[in-house]
Amino acid sequence: MSHHAKDFVDIPGGYLYYEQRGHGRDVVLLNGGMADLRMWDATVEWLAERARVTTWDYRDTGLSAPAYGPYDEIGDLAAVLDAAGVSRAVLIGSSEGGRRALGFAHRYPERVTRVGAVAASFGEFPDPTPEESAAREVMRNHFAECEKVLARPTESRPSPHSTSTRGVPPHPQTTGAV
Repeated sequence: MSHHAKDFVDIPGGYLYYEQRGHGRDVVLLNGGMADLRMWDATVEWLAERARVTTWDYRDTGLSAPAYGPYDEIGDLAAVLDAAGVSRAVLIGSSEGGRRALGFAHRYPERVTRVGAVAASFGEFPDPTPEESAAREVMRNHFAECEKVLARPTESRPSPHSTSTRGVPPHPQTTGAV
């Protein structure tokens, strides 16, 4: 018989509901948008034959408490993992869940073996750390540079067969070289 646990974890300002099924390597599934953990039912059914799968409801979804004020969504995930006995895991997130998975991996890299972010959004995090704010600024600057290049007429854009804008030669496959 397969392991199947259902529980709540207390957090500042409320509680979170989570479920865990299966045995083996830890995999945590993070919901998209306002979906609750049921969005993963079909996936958990087959994945729990190979791994210990943890799913959970964010605040304001499913059986978890509503949010009545600001909270640390990355800290919420850490609380669920702690309560579920998960020290390191593969995180798979869809949409909003992908953003949370990436944010968690950034804050707690030692707790993540891999991240699968499917159609992930990349919005702001509440109360970012100084490192998260700095990383966000680097990303925004990179996107601004990309926009400048894309705004140029096609004939004045750098060729994919020339040296890149960072002085790095292109990958051999882009030049036809063997």
